[in-house]
Amino acid sequence: MTVTYFDVFIGRQPIFDRKENIYAYELLHRKDETNAFPNMNPEEATIQLLLNTFLTVGIDEVVGQTKSFINFSEKLLSHDIMNQLNPDYVVIEILEGTEITPAFIQELKKFRNKGFT
Repeated sequence: MTVTYFDVFIGRQPIFDRKENIYAYELLHRKDETNAFPNMNPEEATIQLLLNTFLTVGIDEVVGQTKSFINFSEKLLSHDIMNQLNPDYVVIEILEGTEITPAFIQELKKFRNKGFT
């Protein structure tokens, strides 16, 4: 049996409270050690980040008991993957440039009712 190992990169930026304690981490997709967002589709980047964080490394290893702020597009918020995420660990961030419409606001309210921030 051959086991292949590969590097996993996750950008993790701390978010502090007023007393300078870590409140949460913003998680960012990274392709390699250059620590820059690669030129790629934002939905693909978020899905890769979710896979790396929750399945490959483990959310406890990445953020411990804190929350994780993750960027989502409107398209990704309507994806089935959202049903797999725990609102105790995930805070929904809306990608810059997303058009805020009444329909989108209603969609966000559904996530709020499920416990997401």
